[in-house]
Amino acid sequence: MKTVQTSLTPKSDGMLHLEIPVEKVGQIYRVTVTVNEAADDSWPEGYFASVIGKWDGEFVTEPEGEFEQRESL
Repeated sequence: MKTVQTSLTPKSDGMLHLEIPVEKVGQIYRVTVTVNEAADDSWPEGYFASVIGKWDGEFVTEPEGEFEQRESL
């Protein structure tokens, strides 16, 4: 089973046209489509968890050390 996620804009006829690549020509495939209207500038549900993961721990700031002393201009 393969999961395909995409964002589409409908054509002028009000239809979404979806093309899904498959491995075998002539094979029967069962396809389930769930259509949700996306808010502007939103990320797909679960995007950050699946791509980036999550931070598990404490945020720690390390000392920056001494700044370099430069000559005056």
